[in-house]
Amino acid sequence: MKKAILATDLSKAAEVLLHCTDQYKALGIEHITLFHALGIQYMNFSGYTFLDKTKARLEIIKSQLEASGFQVDIVIKEGLPFYELVDFGKENPDDLLILASRGMGFMKGVLLGSTADQVIRRSKNPLLLIQCEEKTIDDAKAEPNFTCPLSYDKVLFATDFSDWSEQAFQFLKKHLLKTSQKIVIAHIISSDKLEERSEQEIETLKRHYSERLNRLKNDITNQNGTEVITELGTGKPILELTKLIQDNQINLVIMGTHGKGFIKDQILGSTTRGVIENSKVNHLVIPF
Repeated sequence: MKKAILATDLSKAAEVLLHCTDQYKALGIEHITLFHALGIQYMNFSGYTFLDKTKARLEIIKSQLEASGFQVDIVIKEGLPFYELVDFGKENPDDLLILASRGMGFMKGVLLGSTADQVIRRSKNPLLLIQCEEKTIDDAKAEPNFTCPLSYDKVLFATDFSDWSEQAFQFLKKHLLKTSQKIVIAHIISSDKLEERSEQEIETLKRHYSERLNRLKNDITNQNGTEVITELGTGKPILELTKLIQDNQINLVIMGTHGKGFIKDQILGSTTRGVIENSKVNHLVIPF
């Protein structure tokens, strides 16, 4: 992975993305495409008066990224942001798509904004969702905190043992082992799956999944003293995964975009969406 598409709406929240250059380099990124969609508010005569200002701002950002050692292109589209971003991603399917998880325009409201929802649902690109400080959004008078919130120190890999989760696991092994101090490999057995099962059946099921988690753990070549642990839980996946994230002070959650159970239907599964919205950490979503 050498190329990334950095989508910006030029908001204060999106500004945080410019301060994560070291973290992008750690993933192997060498080339960044600055992407901005004008949206329907610009599709009238008065709207185009802001186009020159938008271009000038993007040129400044380009210079900043080039000074950090990246090759940089600028792409400006006139249509609806999520349509344009998804289409551009299709033209560059191997590029990492980087989004601020808060901001104005199509990044507003975490994943609750309809456009952000559509981008994440429809995109086939690997997605890096970077959380931004609350005060950069909710308090217009506050000085924005431009410290990069992205870290790979403590990573949670949530798996349902599907082929899609395997893709995310391979990404983890290839890109994140050198920078991670702690990796938690987790699987949650939904309480719905345990209904009407005997205690013996439940213990057998737990033993089965515990063995599978340990096989994944043993498949990781320990680098730089990285701590690798497994966590097998039962209950409501949103609650259990959120608790694991809090208890282990996780910086980044990685998962696949298809699968069964809590990674079902791309990112449409209510549990997956709930984990992203409630955990308030960064997420790396790998498509299959």
